[in-house]
Amino acid sequence: MKTLLRGIALISASQFFPISAFSQGSLAPPGSPAPSMKSLDQIEARTPISSLPYTIITQGSYYLTGNLTASGSGAGITIEADNVTLDLNGFALIGGGSGTVAGINVPVAQKNIYIRNGTVRGWTNGGVQAANTSNSILEKLRVSDNASNNGLVAGTGSTIKDCVATDHTNYYGLTAGPSSTVKDCVAASNGLGIGSGDNCTIIGCTASANITGIGFSLGNNVTIVDCTASNGNDVGIAVAARSSVLHCTVSANVEDAIDTGASCTVINCTAAGNGGVGVNATNGCTISGNTVRGNGTGIVVTGGCYISNNLIDVNANDGIQVSGSNNRIEANNCTFNDEGIVLAATGSHNLVIRNTADGNTTANYDIAANNVVGTIVSAPLSVAIKGKTGGAGVGTTDPWANLSY
Repeated sequence: MKTLLRGIALISASQFFPISAFSQGSLAPPGSPAPSMKSLDQIEARTPISSLPYTIITQGSYYLTGNLTASGSGAGITIEADNVTLDLNGFALIGGGSGTVAGINVPVAQKNIYIRNGTVRGWTNGGVQAANTSNSILEKLRVSDNASNNGLVAGTGSTIKDCVATDHTNYYGLTAGPSSTVKDCVAASNGLGIGSGDNCTIIGCTASANITGIGFSLGNNVTIVDCTASNGNDVGIAVAARSSVLHCTVSANVEDAIDTGASCTVINCTAAGNGGVGVNATNGCTISGNTVRGNGTGIVVTGGCYISNNLIDVNANDGIQVSGSNNRIEANNCTFNDEGIVLAATGSHNLVIRNTADGNTTANYDIAANNVVGTIVSAPLSVAIKGKTGGAGVGTTDPWANLSY
């Protein structure tokens, strides 16, 4: 009976598992294993650079194999092709030769150039000279102590990001051509800090301790956001017409903090401890929500501007100074300046409403004739609150009144 059952079980199993399923197959090894991953050159074919000078004349990707130092009058790396990636690979290009040459130079117009990740120092004609590029990227570069030219320069429509430029006496740390973006860069202890052409965006950058010139010197239609300009020997931030300065901090510069051309916007910035004017604007500008404290003068404008909701405190001269016409000065707080709000005799048809001024040494308000001024309410009376002397009443229900207390 047991033999019969075993036979039935084997027959049933064979219906589901063919006899071949139990075969062991060949025991001979299949041969040496083939590569299962691509090499780096298969992923991105790259050409090594191991000596100077070196000229790139073919598009492609190039990389340094180590630190490279110039000798004699030799240049560094010259790029004479489009569509080139140059990876310094964490190494340095070091000058020291006798010629007038840059560390990296693009002598004629090229496009789609990407230079990244290394140090360029000690060259006799600037560090990275890529003004002739377009649609290019310069990233994670450290340029320092290069003579006779700007530290790092990019051309039209380019991006400069995460770069540091230091110790370029009498020259810019870095500059960008028109329609470019400069992001998260530092320019310190140069002649001038960061420069740009028109239609650029500058984000999260720092210009400090620059020796002879402006921290940020920018063109028309520029937006500069979340930047810091400090301890320079000239103006902190200077923008040309139709530009916006937003959320910037400008401090301890010898001259003005922020200078603008016409039709500009300065919003939510801090200008503190500068030797000149905190915000010095021309015609048709909006200046709002700023802290302007401890400068030579607070805010200076000419005509057609809107100045609102600024905190203007302890400036050595005037808090707000207006020389032209058709400005609207509204809801500012001017305290402990020499004079609070000053409208010169040459200006007229300005509107002054809803401001507060207190503790200004010479006068809270000094306003010439032919301007429109909300009632100035001064010396309000104390009021009783639950039997105790409380705060002071404003003394008016006029919503347009200016307060002087």
